Amino acid sequence: MSEIKEKELLVELNKLIQINYKRSKQSEILLKELETVDNQIIEYDKVKSQFLSNIRNEINNPLTAILGMSANLANRSIEKEEVHKTSNLIYQEAFDLNFQLKNIFIAAELQAGELIPEIVNARIPELIAQITKKFQHKTDKKKLTITLTNKLESDTFRTDSEKIYLMLSNLLANAIENSELKGNINFEIKIVQGELAIIVQYFGIGIKLDDSTNIYDRFKQLEEGSIKGFGGYVGLSIIKELLELLGGKISVESEVMVGSTFTLFIPEGIAQEDLNAQFGANEFLFE
Repeated sequence: MSEIKEKELLVELNKLIQINYKRSKQSEILLKELETVDNQIIEYDKVKSQFLSNIRNEINNPLTAILGMSANLANRSIEKEEVHKTSNLIYQEAFDLNFQLKNIFIAAELQAGELIPEIVNARIPELIAQITKKFQHKTDKKKLTITLTNKLESDTFRTDSEKIYLMLSNLLANAIENSELKGNINFEIKIVQGELAIIVQYFGIGIKLDDSTNIYDRFKQLEEGSIKGFGGYVGLSIIKELLELLGGKISVESEVMVGSTFTLFIPEGIAQEDLNAQFGANEFLFE
């Protein structure tokens, strides 16, 4: 009788040992997962701090320049030629500051889920013409040539013109920043399988292919090209998120020290009361 009890006790002890072993293994796995999460949080905080530092510089630098040059204009002894030159520089710095702030505000609205598509009959070629005109002082500075190849049968397309304006402004800013001096920036618009395809090609820095999956990360800055400099820190992430809002997608082809080609694919939306978009009504975003 006692022998049977000993066997039963051994069986129970063996079960407890196995249970404790499984729990021990599960604890090890949980500890490793917690360690991984902890490391990710630490890395995220570092990247976020760097991001905020970069954004602060992007805001402080033009603001400081504007204040300094404005103070110089207040000097009544300044010559007319110098007034014109300083006023032009103030405009350029204010443009950069405004662009960065608008991107930050749009990023915040996207994060909060406050943006919704507003579909109208958008005039795509006119939209691109307005954007290139806005950035002319930057293209002139680098002596860049912008071309547009229009393969659309109709110049209108049912989409959100305001959000297209935002996306193309960021793409053009990126292209200008990373283009070679006296280079070309090529736009092409066409319909591909019922969707509007907008292609932006530039020649210059380019992107490392193994880094290309990170270029839409709001907190990521690559060492070479694409999200470095003017319009870069949140610009490409905004493009991706706005495209997702419209049900579209983006693709990129790039080669380091050769250039990059970004293509936006945008499905046609349902027009709201068949409105015709003259984008001037929404132009306050970048005025």
